[in-house]
Amino acid sequence: LLGTLAIRSIFALDRYFIEAMSTLAMVGVYTFYIGMCVAMQGLMDAAIFSFAYPRMIAAASAGDEEGFWQLFWRVAGHTLVATAVLVVAIYWLSAPLIRLVDNPVYLDYLYLLKHLLAAFSVFLFSMVPHFGLYAMHSDSAIIIGNVLALLAFLAAAAALYAYQPALTVIPDAMIIAFSLMFLFKSIRLYYVSRAFFTRSRANAARTGP
Repeated sequence: LLGTLAIRSIFALDRYFIEAMSTLAMVGVYTFYIGMCVAMQGLMDAAIFSFAYPRMIAAASAGDEEGFWQLFWRVAGHTLVATAVLVVAIYWLSAPLIRLVDNPVYLDYLYLLKHLLAAFSVFLFSMVPHFGLYAMHSDSAIIIGNVLALLAFLAAAAALYAYQPALTVIPDAMIIAFSLMFLFKSIRLYYVSRAFFTRSRANAARTGP
């Protein structure tokens, strides 16, 4: 619950910060662009993560270390390719879509979409070690990683705003926060997996014929 709350706080505070730095109308522009990124996340959940993570859990529960890492790297590769394709498609289609909506102010801030797509891409990459940790019941590592992301987001937003006040401060702070979260969870997964599969092998040896 704490870890989920930390991530949701980032996606709630961002709009408050945008409004504080600009206007309520600008929040609408920002929300329009972040909606595109959320749609990308939804597609990734439906197409990759919802199928992959139950299999990762099953492999970990069975103590199948080789099978787990094969699934892990397959999911990582699929995530990388699918995210790259979706980012290019969304950005390429964004301008024609905005012209169809006939709201020129959105085109003036199209650069925000690039920063948001980068932030969500890093977030999606971080989900790969996240599911690995979840498969090994390492809730504490997930919680710590998410809380670190929230703290990094707040610190980065403050530091970047002090250096150069701009609307890109918020997505750039997200990039920093999610990169830290990705790095932390990846490192923790390495050590957690070693201990987890060592215990699995020991248990199998004790219960074996």
